[in-house]
Amino acid sequence: MLTRLRPEFRSLPEAEVAEAVLRRCVHCGFCTATCPTYRLLGDENDGPRGRLYLMKAFLEGGPAGSDTVRHLDRCLTCRSCETTCPSGVEYHRVLERVRPQAAERLGRPWRERLARAAIGSLMPRPDRVTALLDLARHFDFLLPGRLRRRLPQVPRLPSWRDTSGHTTMLVLPGCVQQVTHPGTNRGLARLLARQGVGLRAIESPSCCGALNAHLDQGNAARRLMQRMIETWERACREQQSEVPVLAAASGCGLHLREYDEHFAGSSGWAERAAAFAAAVRDPAEVLDPERVQGLAAHSPFPRIVFHAPCTLQHGLRLDVRVRELLTAAGFELLPVREPWRCCGSAGAWSLLHPELSERLLEARMAGFPLEAADAVVTANVGCQMHIATATALPVLHWIELLAEAADRRDASRNQSPETGSESR
Repeated sequence: MLTRLRPEFRSLPEAEVAEAVLRRCVHCGFCTATCPTYRLLGDENDGPRGRLYLMKAFLEGGPAGSDTVRHLDRCLTCRSCETTCPSGVEYHRVLERVRPQAAERLGRPWRERLARAAIGSLMPRPDRVTALLDLARHFDFLLPGRLRRRLPQVPRLPSWRDTSGHTTMLVLPGCVQQVTHPGTNRGLARLLARQGVGLRAIESPSCCGALNAHLDQGNAARRLMQRMIETWERACREQQSEVPVLAAASGCGLHLREYDEHFAGSSGWAERAAAFAAAVRDPAEVLDPERVQGLAAHSPFPRIVFHAPCTLQHGLRLDVRVRELLTAAGFELLPVREPWRCCGSAGAWSLLHPELSERLLEARMAGFPLEAADAVVTANVGCQMHIATATALPVLHWIELLAEAADRRDASRNQSPETGSESR
């Protein structure tokens, strides 16, 4: 419970949220058992319970300095602590509100401020991501080995706009995903077309605002979120009905689904954000399990390691649903040791904390039975790119896996049994 609250915080919603969260915490410490940074560093201040104490002390005007911000910045916001917590503490709600306040008043080193400003201005813009990757590949010999391994190939695929079918849904292209893995949304469009559902890409904005929000760039994040809501509202007026919004990347999907939290109490936007958030769907909630049955027989990757991103299992709580779809398709999901572990990607976090990120990735990969697998499958582009640096196996989005198998199945059906040539 908060006492001696700083005068400047008494009228802010941050204090009210923090009060509610802190009231529920019983300080049992169960959260530390699954916190990636606590397990890695063994420092109470690098675990959820310790960070709650740090934020409480900051709000109350107690001892706080640059170390407070450093410990808060080390949090991946993986929300594993929320899955573990027996009291239902929504830790992320207080972290996302108090950390920006702490950073503003206590400051960050200038190098970190510069890195955050660069990431926040470059990555939400697909054109800038493309230019940056092209430049990096051209001068890759100058990059450290760690960064060189992380450079993805940028496939040049034509744009698509599929509005066929009786129902149309919107899909978020993704600021990074549409550049590095455009096949994911194309595969989703093909899968949904088989269900009679048309898919239309959101033309603007490309970014959901999650990246800027995680970098504590609140104004930039809110501008993107407001544009996203306005784009959705126009689509609803055009279709004269509420249009579902899909996001193939689980990190984006979680952020979209929580727009109402970011605009709570905001005059003119709270209700609009809540309506938008209610329209957000994960592809796993839309795809029909009966439509994917038997697809594994047409895939070159029947035995897979499934890595459930933190945003999927601790945020959206849909990891079981994805596993059910993959199992219904006939894929063999090999057992993963400590499936709750974070791979260390966490969006921009891996760029800001590269050494810690590499150590978390190494620990995650140690729990994968890679020697028995044909591929690693995940649900978020950040995890996909991060894990790909540590294995020679194909690393696919689960949508890509199903879509490619469905394409092979359809192609085999179009083969003439007599001649083996395509039927005309």
